Amino acid sequence: MSGIDRSFSYMFNLYNSWKTQILESLDINPHNCDANDINIHPSRNLIFCYGMGGSGISCDLLYMYSIIAKTQLIIYRYKHADPDLRFEKGREAYSVIVVSYSGNTPETIRVFNTYIGKTKAKLAAVSSGGYIGSESKKRRIPYYEIKHKNIPPRLAMPSLLIGTFKCLSCLSKQDIVDSVIDEFKIAANKIDRDKESIYEYANSIATKLASSIKSKEDILILSTWRYEPLVYRFYSELAENAKIKSIIGVFPEAGHNLVAALSGRSNIIYIHDPDSTESYTVLELLNRALARNSVLTVVELPKELPYLGRFIYGSLIAGFTSISLARILNIDPLNIEPINFYRKTVDELYRED
Repeated sequence: MSGIDRSFSYMFNLYNSWKTQILESLDINPHNCDANDINIHPSRNLIFCYGMGGSGISCDLLYMYSIIAKTQLIIYRYKHADPDLRFEKGREAYSVIVVSYSGNTPETIRVFNTYIGKTKAKLAAVSSGGYIGSESKKRRIPYYEIKHKNIPPRLAMPSLLIGTFKCLSCLSKQDIVDSVIDEFKIAANKIDRDKESIYEYANSIATKLASSIKSKEDILILSTWRYEPLVYRFYSELAENAKIKSIIGVFPEAGHNLVAALSGRSNIIYIHDPDSTESYTVLELLNRALARNSVLTVVELPKELPYLGRFIYGSLIAGFTSISLARILNIDPLNIEPINFYRKTVDELYRED
């Protein structure tokens, strides 16, 4: 077996075991949850969420879920190293969740160190260990410790997501965790039942993408606004696993700019929202606007699943698609040397800061 085949098998097995990862992650509760005395701020609904790369997807989804579920939470999501301190001088209480699978992400450590003990923010963290994990335990900060360690962060997405929602329950009186747990359990059973057909479908998408890459066609990943986090998930999976660049667009915004560039041949992955009239309208638009010989793949998310379940289902399609494409292109999906080089460079930058 070649190195590429070994990497494919390793990642395939981890994606294929997401049901187990979900159920085991649901059984874990954050350390020190009682240590963060939220009773002094019963209206603590302002949440800042920080994370980079695969970890940051959790913040994207927390933000979107808070809107779709019509919670009273106000979520800000950040993918940079500069803490938002604008509420420090005000009277409003706020909380911060930092998400880093390794616990050693340079940008997230910089944010963590700024908030820890130096601001009025209540802090919680999600990681598998590292600096953030050890500091959280030492300082009795609410901390969700991921059980599934030493795997690529993108493969630990269910654990990161569950940990983020569980930390939220330590910081806010808005308890949405019970309903979220039910959504995750429904998703776990669905992906386990459908995993063979999900892989076959993903492999068919990968075959079409490989043909488009050979023809030097643009690859676009599109959706309506509710599934923006899933668009980014597809984008990042193709980039990290298959080393493929793609263009992303989210409607209605993309209807005011990106559609003007659809005249050339392209391969479009459209993530369809089965509950949205707007999504059907966009589909009709795409069928009219696309050039002849363009390829349109519509990712149909299961209507019977709730929002978080659809995200996990779609993420599994993205994962299988990306590793299948990597194998077709003879690319090692585990090789992320440019990312490692970038992390080392910015780590040195922030140490000097």
